[in-house]
Formats: sequence, C-alpha cells, structure tokens
Amino acid sequence: MSDAPVNFIPDDYLEKKSQNRSNLICIGLFFVVMAGIGAAVLFNMRQFSQLQSREDIVSKQLLSRAHELDRINALKIQKRQMVQKARIVAALWERMQRSMLVYDVVKLMPGGVSLQQLQLTTKMIKVKLTPLQKAKRALERKTHKKVKPRIMLRRVTLRITGLASTADKVATFYAELNHCGLFNNVTPLYTEEYKDKHDMVQRFGVRMTLKPHAKFRAATAKQRLAMAGGA
Repeated sequence: MSDAPVNFIPDDYLEKKSQNRSNLICIGLFFVVMAGIGAAVLFNMRQFSQLQSREDIVSKQLLSRAHELDRINALKIQKRQMVQKARIVAALWERMQRSMLVYDVVKLMPGGVSLQQLQLTTKMIKVKLTPLQKAKRALERKTHKKVKPRIMLRRVTLRITGLASTADKVATFYAELNHCGLFNNVTPLYTEEYKDKHDMVQRFGVRMTLKPHAKFRAATAKQRLAMAGGA
C-alpha cells in the first residue's frame, strides 16, 4: 500500500487565483484610467465654458464700442452739417448786413454826394480782460479747471469812396457819419479834385468802424428801386 500524500487542491487552483488577481488589477486600472479621462473631459468642458463666457463678454464689449463709435460718427456728421449751415447763415447775414449798411450810408449823404465804392472788412478780435477776469482765469488754469474760451467780437471796418459837388458837401457828409450813432473812428483819408465827365468834382475817401450793437434800417423794395435809379 503506497504512502504518497493526497492533494485535495485542484490542479488549476493556483493558476485561476493568479488569473483572477490579474483580472482584478486590470479592472482597477481600467476604472482609474476612465476616472482620469472623465476628470480631464470635465476639466476641458469647464475651461471651454469659461472661455465661452469670456468670449461672450468680449463680444458684448465690442458691440457696445461699435455702437459708441456709430454715435460718435453720427455726432461728427451732425457737427459738420451744423458748421456748414452756420457758414451759409453767416454768408447770408453778411450780405443782408451789407445791403442794410449801404442803405443807411446812402441815406446819410446830402444832395450832391454820391457813393462810388464801399469796402467792408470783417475781423474777429478778442475782448480785453479786466484784472479780475485775468486773475480768475489764472486760478482756473492752476486748479486744472476748464477755462472758458475768450469772448470774440466782430469788428467791421468800412472804407467809402465817393464824389461830391463841393468840399462843403464832403464836410457835411463827415458830420452826418459822426452823429448818426452807427460808426466809430470816422477818419477822412483824402479829398481831391476829380474830373467827372465834363465837371470838376471832389473825390473823397473815408474810413470808419461799425459800432458793435449798431442797428440798421432795412430798405423797402421801393427805396431799393429809388437807390438803383439814383445810381
């Protein structure tokens, strides 16, 4: 009778145990890898969401800036249109002012005096500041406050050339210019004899400045026709 030991463990037990252990390790590694992939996907999705939010914010800011630029461009166009209209109005006012001024000058001329030429020159000048105003402006500059622009006045200078039958008529016209209340600094330039067709007359020149708040008298259509006929 043999004394060999009896093995109650199946022959493939150890092999199956080793295989099961390997399977468990592989499953564990699989879940670890999947968890890493899931975490990476979630991280990327979060990053993408943040980038999308930032892109939306930037797009809104760009849209807001575009609207502001449109408003600025519209204001610039409106400003150019207003400047153009102001120039047209100023030109029309200059013509109307000249017409009324010619009418008033002709009305001041006594009989025997006629107007040959009237030159009108306009210049913008700054109003002189008082010592108090100068000190106030200096304080505004020192404190970096907005300094108001200097007030500008329109200086209108007239130069008249005319003909008169006698020197007394010229003197009478000068006196009328001085006392009419429209002009300052009435300055005779010259008086000389001049042959007009067949008669000897006095040709004269005078320069003056228009008072800042002078009021003109507009000529009616009938008076303009009379002036044109007299000319």
